[in-house]
Amino acid sequence: MKISVLNIHDAAKYIPKGNAVIIRIADSLDMPKLKGEYLDSISFFFSDLDFELSDYAIKEEDAINLKNFVDKNSPYIDEIVVHCVYAQGRSPAVGYVLSKYFNLSFDIAQYPDINKLVIKKLEKVFFENESKA
Repeated sequence: MKISVLNIHDAAKYIPKGNAVIIRIADSLDMPKLKGEYLDSISFFFSDLDFELSDYAIKEEDAINLKNFVDKNSPYIDEIVVHCVYAQGRSPAVGYVLSKYFNLSFDIAQYPDINKLVIKKLEKVFFENESKA
């Protein structure tokens, strides 16, 4: 499996090879049309703010929905494409956690502005059963 992290402009032009799903993250409902074909897609609307007190930050419900989406589709896919506006904060955070979940490599150093709150929320949901073992 491959995880691809793209900005909004590259995602609009990207054509995946093989079976792929896309995770779309935006601040508003305004997302460009996609050129590529995907088996499934999911959209999230949260900002790149990385403090929990913001009404616009990622919620636990978003993390649960993302995990359910990934688990439902993972047996059938070759690639997960993740995009947000700039591919610097939110989508790399999602890509990082998904890479960890599927035991794939991910160069986190490439993203100095990675959203730590997104990582924290997703890791809690994706790995909570592991910590209870």
